[in-house]
Amino acid sequence: MLNAFGRIVEEEWQNTATIRSDVELDVFTVMPNHFHALLLLHDERRGTLPRARRSESFGIPTVNSVPTIVRLFKARVTTQINTMRNSPGNPVWQRGYHEHIVRDEKELQEIREYIANNALKWRLDCYYGA
Repeated sequence: MLNAFGRIVEEEWQNTATIRSDVELDVFTVMPNHFHALLLLHDERRGTLPRARRSESFGIPTVNSVPTIVRLFKARVTTQINTMRNSPGNPVWQRGYHEHIVRDEKELQEIREYIANNALKWRLDCYYGA
């Protein structure tokens, strides 16, 4: 069950594909203290990208690069959550994130399963009940 903050995360993640025509969302899960997601990047001229755009030049957004997508997603979520709790400027996310390029279909299926089952492991998390 998502609380109001979790619903903001979910809605903004779904908006990611709505506002970016060459981003396709795969499985994702919103956890009480973290978020997992798979996304596919497409180039409308060439189909699925053989390599993900993984960098920005000196913090300058690169259209549909993973860092830009994540940064804008986290910024939108942070703004909405801070508006809701009347705490402008407070951090919501840890700095940075982990990214991984999926290399083959087997790995894709393993990661999808991990994400889908992650919520079942919440009671084992060291922050559960904290």
